[in-house]
Amino acid sequence: MISKKTLLILNVTVVLVILITATLVLLNMRTLGTNRLWEIQMCGMAGYAASGQALDDYRAGTLRLYELVENGECEFSGRYEGPFEIWYWPYYPISGHPGKYTQEVFIEAYNRKMNYMHKNSENSKLGEN
Repeated sequence: MISKKTLLILNVTVVLVILITATLVLLNMRTLGTNRLWEIQMCGMAGYAASGQALDDYRAGTLRLYELVENGECEFSGRYEGPFEIWYWPYYPISGHPGKYTQEVFIEAYNRKMNYMHKNSENSKLGEN
C-alpha cells in the first residue's frame, strides 16, 4: 500500500510537471505569436517600400524586375523578360530567415506593382508626374 506521504509527493510532482509543461507551451505560443506579428509587420513595411520604389522607377521610365541572389550585388543581370530588365537583388545568409524573408517580400511586391503598372499603363496616368 502507498503511504499518504508518497501519494502527496507523487501528486505534487505531477502538478509541477503539468505546470512546467503548460508554462513552456504558453511561452512557446507567445514566441510564435510574436514571430507572426513580426512577419506581418515586416511584410507590410517591405511591401510599402517596394510599391513606392516601383512607382518611382516606372515614372522615371525604368522597367525592371528583380530576382533574389545570394551574396550578390544589386546589378543588371544582362537578361530581359519582355520589356523588363532583370536585375539581381541580393540577400546575405548571415542575416538569417528574417533578412531573406524581408527581401523576398520586397521583390514580390516590387515585381507585382511593376507588372501591374505596365499592363495598365494605357488606362492610368501612373507614368506622369
